[in-house]
Amino acid sequence: MYQDPLLKRTLAQWQVEERLARVREDIQDWTERREQRLVSKERFFAFLAKAEAKERRLINERNEWRRRSLRTQGRPVDLRRVWDGLDFVERRAYVEKTLLTVLVSPAVRPGGPVWNRLTRDEEST
Repeated sequence: MYQDPLLKRTLAQWQVEERLARVREDIQDWTERREQRLVSKERFFAFLAKAEAKERRLINERNEWRRRSLRTQGRPVDLRRVWDGLDFVERRAYVEKTLLTVLVSPAVRPGGPVWNRLTRDEEST
């Protein structure tokens, strides 16, 4: 994953990064134990649901912390340069924060857009 030096330095200051790493290690350990049949599937899936929820919460917290720290630095993020290095969650967070409205054009059909056809049909009857 891409990290510029300034962001890397500020991430080192983020206190919860270690907890996120531990949760990911726990998930990996439990997965290995399940593959070796040392843990029942009921316990594994119960643990996995809780661990993944905790991981998502920590990732969201980290992403929000990153956004706040970059905002306070006063310099914009060059998304074109870093986009390929971002994971899905980070990309989604950037898109959520930047897009206000998405306009979708209707598909044009032989009779025009659906609402025009319906309106014309109702007016002609």
